[in-house]
Amino acid sequence: MHRIAFFLNGLNIQEKDLSELLTKSYRLGGSEFEFLVVSLLIEQRDNGIQSYLLSNYDGIVPHKEFHYVEDFKQACDFCVCNSIKRIVIDIKQFNETVINKYSKTLEFYIWAHNIVGEYILNKCLTYSCVKKIICVSQSQMLGFKDHPSILKACYIYNIILFKDKDYYKSRIGTRDQHNVVYMGCIRPDKGFHVLAKAWPTIVAAIPDAQLFVIGNGQLYGKSVALGKYGVATQDYENVFMPSLTDGAGDVLPSVHFLGLLGDEKYEVMGKCKVGVPNPTNSSETFCISGVEMELMGCSVTTLKLPVYEETQMNNNYLFEDEALISDYIIKRLKDTPDAFEDLYNFVTSKFGIESTILRWEQLIKTGDVENVGRLESLKRSLRIFGSKYYFLLFSRIYNFLSYRIKHHILKTA
Repeated sequence: MHRIAFFLNGLNIQEKDLSELLTKSYRLGGSEFEFLVVSLLIEQRDNGIQSYLLSNYDGIVPHKEFHYVEDFKQACDFCVCNSIKRIVIDIKQFNETVINKYSKTLEFYIWAHNIVGEYILNKCLTYSCVKKIICVSQSQMLGFKDHPSILKACYIYNIILFKDKDYYKSRIGTRDQHNVVYMGCIRPDKGFHVLAKAWPTIVAAIPDAQLFVIGNGQLYGKSVALGKYGVATQDYENVFMPSLTDGAGDVLPSVHFLGLLGDEKYEVMGKCKVGVPNPTNSSETFCISGVEMELMGCSVTTLKLPVYEETQMNNNYLFEDEALISDYIIKRLKDTPDAFEDLYNFVTSKFGIESTILRWEQLIKTGDVENVGRLESLKRSLRIFGSKYYFLLFSRIYNFLSYRIKHHILKTA
């Protein structure tokens, strides 16, 4: 029997009863949702794996093997006491002190729902007890292909809990309207300000255009103090609200802030022709909201990034520069929408539950998963030069020293 634990920091989860996790939509952040769902599905399947969810969340979950722990360190203590040798942690919980303390007794799998910085990559490389960096898309993984830690990387897509096709289809309204939807946390790295500042230009071109905003600044925790309009922090509201209010400071009639939604989000997306996921190059590694927009038949437009080229069916409406957002939204609103059948088939075939869980099971049982494309070629090339990463490491040191010497010569010339 293979045994593995998932440590979830649940302090910011607002919902208190997640017992219908697989059938009901909750107001959860993407990483919290994935930790809960993956650990549960692995637990439920006949796969020779015993999964444990360890968390400081104080609500109800459907997991049979749920154990309350105060923090990452206590989760490691639980694993040691119960002879569980492997633990999956969110990259945001990476703690060198804790990892170093348990480096001889535990194996760590770092699940990277966020962009991985070089500091963490270097640390993952340093510790032999860090066995894998699990990315959520191939494009995210290949984003650090020039770092030797790529040898520890793999990718497993996020899970989307699909409903029956008729569920989505029955909620999709007419596509002769000019409605736009944004969904996500309203904070700077999620890019809502880019859409907001473009909105007056869009309305000037299409007077009946309507903007529906799902989410607010508290998606990842109630501790965030919202500003005057209850949308984001006051500082951030000061950035984008002038574009969405009239001279008296009232929200424009064409703009609808809906806050955090559960299943109601599908009703909203269903009446929107165009969806705009995060239009900035700052934090996206998969973007669940963009995939959900596709499921609801929305024609998506956003910044041209590898992650969107990988997760969006139609790449023709991905713009090269944020300044082009209004042009692309206007064009999307006027053009023929993408066919729902094509969108649904693309999403369900690429991000299906079965294929994703099989990759998790393969990782847990064998310590690795098949990585397609350039990564395998890169690994083979690296191994030509000997033990794992030494050639690439030497190259990086050489480039650094060359830069320093050149800089010194120019400075003293």
